[in-house]
Amino acid sequence: MIAFWAFTLVAIALLDEVHRGYADDRIQRHAFRLYALRDELREAVMKGDERANNWVFEYLDSSIAKSIAVLPSFNIWQLVGVAIARYDDERVKRAVNHLVGELEKPANSFLCHIHDQYIQAMGNFLIDSHLSVRAVVSGLRAGSRMLRWWQRALELSTEAP
Repeated sequence: MIAFWAFTLVAIALLDEVHRGYADDRIQRHAFRLYALRDELREAVMKGDERANNWVFEYLDSSIAKSIAVLPSFNIWQLVGVAIARYDDERVKRAVNHLVGELEKPANSFLCHIHDQYIQAMGNFLIDSHLSVRAVVSGLRAGSRMLRWWQRALELSTEAP
């Protein structure tokens, strides 16, 4: 029975890799979405709506730029690895709580919107890139425990060092 599940997991991983092999246009589409998000963030600074020296702005700007750079190699297995490795990391929890506290401030509502869009964009990229994830997540849209884990894993992947 273990051999069956191991074979199934390997087969799913191989299918995902084959699917990712045809992903240049998909990666570019998602990269453009992240570029647009970063541009929206920077435009708010140019208009004077946000401050460039706000650490949340700097965090979002650099995180989005880094995500664009790693998009071609980012995959579900990295997400799972980060989620497992950083799930109980107290340093990450403090940093996340600090970020959430800043994003909840009314003055940072625009930055909160950008952060939410960033998390959603990365999740959409992973769903679009992996057939197996698309099938599983589409079955979980009702709001189960697994969907909350998926959201938490996405947040960790964008907030972990």
